[in-house]
Amino acid sequence: PTQLIIGNGNQIREAVTIHTGTETGTGITKIGNGNLLMVNAHIGHDAIFGDRCLIGNNVMIAGHVHCMDGAALMGGVGVHHFVTIGEYAYIAGYARVMHDVPPFVKVDNTAAVRAVNHVGLKRSGFTDADIDAIDAAARRLFLGKTKAFSTTLRELGEAEELNPHVKYMIDFLHRRNQGRHGRYLESLRTK
Repeated sequence: PTQLIIGNGNQIREAVTIHTGTETGTGITKIGNGNLLMVNAHIGHDAIFGDRCLIGNNVMIAGHVHCMDGAALMGGVGVHHFVTIGEYAYIAGYARVMHDVPPFVKVDNTAAVRAVNHVGLKRSGFTDADIDAIDAAARRLFLGKTKAFSTTLRELGEAEELNPHVKYMIDFLHRRNQGRHGRYLESLRTK
């Protein structure tokens, strides 16, 4: 009664393991299109991957993880169960990811936001105006904090003419804050 669905154009290298869904989970593990899963990567049960993700050597993804389009996880990254990795997020090698990672940012090996993923966004066709708007919001939220995170998040959300990518980031962060331990998907658990 469970499934593993793998889309088109994926490169799955040597010794990669991908678990099927479980009866107590969603029942489906799904890998989108055009992903690269490098040597010895592991994708846990009931995980859902978007398109064009890069999963480096020895990356360990626990069950129930959602990895959105264009995410890049470098070698040795470990991802806790029920974590969501936002679109075009870049995660440094050997990071221990225990909470949802916002879209469009780069996190270091402690999973702290360090910058915007400028190169990844540019390669994916984001305009300079969109990248600049994302960068300005990320600087206010994560890098040059002069106010409490919740205050800055509220102020950004109330701004008029909000860039749609910045709005997406703000909505993602509000949702993350609703979850247990910074993992929104964990708040949806029934067992």
